[in-house]
Amino acid sequence: MTVWGWIEIAIVAAVVTLLVKPVGTYLYKVFEAKKPFGDRVFGPVERLLFRFLSIDPRAEYGWSGYIIRMIVLDFTIIFIGYLILRMQGHLPLNPIGAPGMRPDLAFNTSISFGTNTNWQAYAGETQVSYMSQMLVMTTCMFTSAASGLVLGIAFMRSLSRKETHYIGNYYVDFIRAIVRVLLPLAIILTLIIVPLGVIQTMKGPAKVTTLEGKAQEIPQTETTPFYPRSPYAAAKAYAFYITRNYREAYGIFAVNGILFNHESPRRGGTFVTRKVTRGVAAILKGEQEHLFLGNLDAKRDWGYAPEYVEAMWLMLQQPQPDDYVIATGETHSVRELCEVAFGLVGLDWEHHVRVDERYFRPTEVDELRGDASKAAAVLGWQARTTFRGLVRLMLEHDLADAGIDAGAVTGA
Repeated sequence: MTVWGWIEIAIVAAVVTLLVKPVGTYLYKVFEAKKPFGDRVFGPVERLLFRFLSIDPRAEYGWSGYIIRMIVLDFTIIFIGYLILRMQGHLPLNPIGAPGMRPDLAFNTSISFGTNTNWQAYAGETQVSYMSQMLVMTTCMFTSAASGLVLGIAFMRSLSRKETHYIGNYYVDFIRAIVRVLLPLAIILTLIIVPLGVIQTMKGPAKVTTLEGKAQEIPQTETTPFYPRSPYAAAKAYAFYITRNYREAYGIFAVNGILFNHESPRRGGTFVTRKVTRGVAAILKGEQEHLFLGNLDAKRDWGYAPEYVEAMWLMLQQPQPDDYVIATGETHSVRELCEVAFGLVGLDWEHHVRVDERYFRPTEVDELRGDASKAAAVLGWQARTTFRGLVRLMLEHDLADAGIDAGAVTGA
């Protein structure tokens, strides 16, 4: 371990040591109702909750009464979270149009967050609405932490109270843990991170613009000039040139991979490929009737992401660093994407797909097609998965995710 590593450990140990007494004293006063710091602010909130929920703060129970109340409250929170996740497709604050979670995933998620396990078996950016994130995930991060804290408090009471078997009231301790411990911490952290620009927005996900932007030659090669069509694309162009600059100026091994659209079942649900395959699954399941898309004539060069990662690795194995276009060399329209995806399950795409002008980009990129001949010659790389095979692979994943047997569906 480095010297700085030991210094970091010493700093952490010193901070913890300094905080033990003031934090311990504060927690003692909170859970023993001794009017701790901040009582003028949090005391009225606490008493209001007691009155509203008909909780007598003077009532205490033994271990059995304490644990039963914990189980009842935690089960209620988990059950409500499950219902929200199942019904999120019909609830507000859902700009990505996430459908209700399937039963097993909703159960796993609500149990996981309700017990502070936080095992995320879902894709947060595509499968969970903003309402679910706030009412289920964020809420459970408070309630599960409060449960763990108050159980520790109850255990310490059981050791210190020799004259009685009463260890407190779970509901009272639970509310005090949230109102007087976790809520103040949340406020402090909010005051720290908001000035840093870490804010929450109710808007939908940002759209991505390709690096090449407006196509100036087709196909695009390593020498095709960039024509960024958004601040995001301009930032990627800067990254490309600064990488090349450091390589040439300082001799570092740095390469640029100009990767055209690369897709897989891991792709976010707001991207058109996954939006289409998830939409087909939702239509088959009866969760929706139509799929709303933007420009059906936009053409892209779509490849399979794992193969593109292989190309990245090959770039780094070369004796000399260089820049490479990674693409299939084929272009397909969004219309073709719909035809293939719906056709694989025996549906007529024109009966289900609707064009919504809200999804049109103000600066559209009409056609992108890459020329990966340099990668083929130098790296020995070429795309292996066909466009139809890519759509089939993603569709089968989303059908299985929706609980539909892909093999039993016509044409799948």
